[in-house]
Amino acid sequence: MPKEKLFRKGDMSREVCFVSSGSLEIYGDEEGKTFLNNVKNDGTSPSIVGDLSFFLIIPQPHMVMASAESDVSLFSLTKYSYTKALEKYPESHQVIVTSLLAEMGLDTNGDDMADKADVGEGGAPGGGGGKKKKQVSWTENIERK
Repeated sequence: MPKEKLFRKGDMSREVCFVSSGSLEIYGDEEGKTFLNNVKNDGTSPSIVGDLSFFLIIPQPHMVMASAESDVSLFSLTKYSYTKALEKYPESHQVIVTSLLAEMGLDTNGDDMADKADVGEGGAPGGGGGKKKKQVSWTENIERK
């Protein structure tokens, strides 16, 4: 339905959704004042929402709601279905997590990849390593769940 909230900021996602038709709006706040993005199935941009919370097992970073213009049709992947798929293809989870983190510019430890590309061990350019930020290991969190 138009203006219906799909995900609340801070919630944990039990499903990831793919837009079939219509449009979703992404907001940085729960009140819908900080518009960030529009998600629709137009063939030129990703038409998926809830992926960060679903795959990285973190609180939903944004509020997602249907646009006011029309209804939205979605396909969803539930945790149960995803877990069943992982029984056949267990390696796929790590591929998805690594891809999502790379899109955010992070390595699998949650470190900024730009820091590693610019400063090497001992300050040498291009050598990897360098000064580390606070480490957040998403993969450890995922494996514990």
